[in-house]
Amino acid sequence: MQTKLFKAATKRVALLLVIASGALIQGCGFHVRTAELGSLGFSSVNFECDQAEHWQLCQSLERELKAHKVTMDDDATFTLSIDSASSTERAFTINIDASADEYEITRLVKFTFSEANNTKSKYSNEINARRIYRHNSDALLAKEREKTTLTKALDKSIAREIIRQLTLIRIGANDAG
Repeated sequence: MQTKLFKAATKRVALLLVIASGALIQGCGFHVRTAELGSLGFSSVNFECDQAEHWQLCQSLERELKAHKVTMDDDATFTLSIDSASSTERAFTINIDASADEYEITRLVKFTFSEANNTKSKYSNEINARRIYRHNSDALLAKEREKTTLTKALDKSIAREIIRQLTLIRIGANDAG
């Protein structure tokens, strides 16, 4: 009888501790920092990106902006421009026979976010992302496909990072458009 009461009390205390821990974490303001939809502080942007040179990056960034309910408008108050984007590839690990075992792809993107009427309101940054993939000299076609897939993933990652950074900055007036 006494062990049943003890087990029931232990379960209640454990449940109470779980609830208290959850309340404590919520109460301290902890939350995962993500770019919430509609949190950019503007509803339209003049988006300048060289589609011919950086097609995948431009498409990824356009999709992210549209997901955040931002429209593309040449007459918008704010301008987001991709100033440059470059990729480098290098051997990351080498086999005993001096052949490459893994390669590293690095993507560097420089962007600027500015207000049209205020030359002092400008935010520029560069984002660097990298991925590593295994090299198999017997499957060169598969290597090229993997490299293409990784480059697309890098561009998507960079687009999400640009949006995340835009949620954290506030330049110019609090104009929503």
